Amino acid sequence: MSYKIGIYSGKEEISMQLEKDIAGYFDMHKTKMEVECWTEDDACIEDIKSDIFVPNLIFLFCTEETGDAKNICVYIRDNICNTNMEIVIISKSKDNLFGYFRFDVFDALCYPYLKKELFQILEKAYVGFVESPDYLVYKFNDEIIRVNYSDIMYMMNDKRYVKARTKGQGGHTFISTLEKEKERATDKFVIISRKYMINIDFIKSANKEYVTMENGEVLHVTDSHRKEYWKKIKTYFDVDSLHK
Repeated sequence: MSYKIGIYSGKEEISMQLEKDIAGYFDMHKTKMEVECWTEDDACIEDIKSDIFVPNLIFLFCTEETGDAKNICVYIRDNICNTNMEIVIISKSKDNLFGYFRFDVFDALCYPYLKKELFQILEKAYVGFVESPDYLVYKFNDEIIRVNYSDIMYMMNDKRYVKARTKGQGGHTFISTLEKEKERATDKFVIISRKYMINIDFIKSANKEYVTMENGEVLHVTDSHRKEYWKKIKTYFDVDSLHK
């Protein structure tokens, strides 16, 4: 999953400058990203509505003469408020910027901007993206991969790597250890052996020695991890029901 950035401006030269400067920031960090530019608010809204391009961060150039950027703000906040989409307002007038903060915008930029100011906004937004507590995040071929922890059935040690098995038949492999991932993961995860850390939401049945996952895999709980594992189980489940 690449980091996606949208740019709306009625003026092509502004979009081109922003796109160039944004690309420069991500080139410095050797990270892939995607940029989409719009010159019409209807086209922007339609792409987002149809999932053609849903940005993680969107820059909206607003003017006092038109309400185009405002239309996009209203659509985003009224229809997709549960997504991780941040809004940055750009305007030549500082006074024009203040009226947009009622849309819970992420930040504002006065045009013409300093590249340092733009980079600070990108840094803040990107760090928030990669450090989201709900996602396992790792880098592969200069691309940021994000996996919702709620989709991970278990993680498995494999020498220098950790393999995350997701529901269905999918999976992800990256350099790490179970101990490191335990610190980052949600509280639904518990280590049951040197090899496995499981998501208790995917447990089909369990006892103190073995746990059966929803896909039918049976995993052994070792002595050194049994106490913490069973404490976690009793916190979330009616223990008697797990034996059925």
